[in-house]
Amino acid sequence: FNNFSTLSELINEDTETATRFLHNLSRVYRYMIQNLKKDVISLNEEVAFVKAYCYLIHIRHDDNVKVIFNINDDLMDLYIPPITLQLLVENAIKHNIATKEQPLVIAITSNERREIKVSNNLQRISSAFPATEIGLKNISDRYRILSAEKLPVIEETSSCFCVTLPLLNNK
Repeated sequence: FNNFSTLSELINEDTETATRFLHNLSRVYRYMIQNLKKDVISLNEEVAFVKAYCYLIHIRHDDNVKVIFNINDDLMDLYIPPITLQLLVENAIKHNIATKEQPLVIAITSNERREIKVSNNLQRISSAFPATEIGLKNISDRYRILSAEKLPVIEETSSCFCVTLPLLNNK
């Protein structure tokens, strides 16, 4: 609903940006509908989806949220459960302060072990309700079904939250 509110405002203020926003919004929803029931998707497709999602985030949050991609091209034909990267980006935004003075920086990078690492600077929003970690459990459960030996690693320090996702070789 936040995206529809943003689109509504853009229609009146900047029709060109509203058109681009709507195009990316439709790409995001199309991807989700088409791929939600799949076990895995190519990293290339997942990254393209997350970039469309990040465009929506940029319009909503401006430079308060920065998403940096640094992924080795050789890994793009490997596989990942669909919507995994988007969920981690969404969780980072949901649980952290993101202001001009304290921007939230999310990095999506690859490493030499054929893994994708999603990390963000830790600046938790104080809340009366603790995080349920349902999203992280869902990701771990999906990996457990696909590959018992390749599971995500979740790490938190005083300054960083990081999830390392193994890439899978085949469908």
